[in-house]
Amino acid sequence: MEKCVGAVVKFGRYMGEPVEWLVLEQGDGRALLLSKYGLEAKPFNSHITAVTWETCTLRNWLNKDFYGSAFDEKEKEGILVTKVVTGKNPENGGGFENDTEDKLFVLTSGEVKKYLGSNEERICFATEYAKKNGVFVYEGKCAWWLRSPGEEENCGNDCLEAVQNDGSLFDDGVECIWSDLAVRPAMWVDLSKMEK
Repeated sequence: MEKCVGAVVKFGRYMGEPVEWLVLEQGDGRALLLSKYGLEAKPFNSHITAVTWETCTLRNWLNKDFYGSAFDEKEKEGILVTKVVTGKNPENGGGFENDTEDKLFVLTSGEVKKYLGSNEERICFATEYAKKNGVFVYEGKCAWWLRSPGEEENCGNDCLEAVQNDGSLFDDGVECIWSDLAVRPAMWVDLSKMEK
């Protein structure tokens, strides 16, 4: 694997196609990867309720179904268990939740600002499979989920932040049951176990 921030690497397969990942950070023998494309259409949670990353159905899907189907046994050895910290929304103070330990996750608004500093860098295109499965596309681009809680005053504890199709952040939040946003998984990998 090329160990360069900004590089695009192929790792795993989803729905018969190789998955491309952006290298967001690299150091100490590991790298943070984010899928280049929106891979799937999924709600953040399958029903409307006060929800956090810890309790959402998207977390379960990523760490069981997606993890189980997208990677072979050798690839799984290279995916690290990560302490996933969400906490309160740094912009509006909304939400609160416990830390989790996951192999796969979606980014927070803070992480998006850190690694993808401009709206242009945040613009996402969906795979053909994701579009067929319900991702809403406008001018070729799609919105994608973040795990940061939305602004409670506007829509309660059932909203999460998202990146809009133009790359801007939707701080107010999107209702967790919306099923037409794309999923862009992220994960930390052990580079020593990913050498070909």
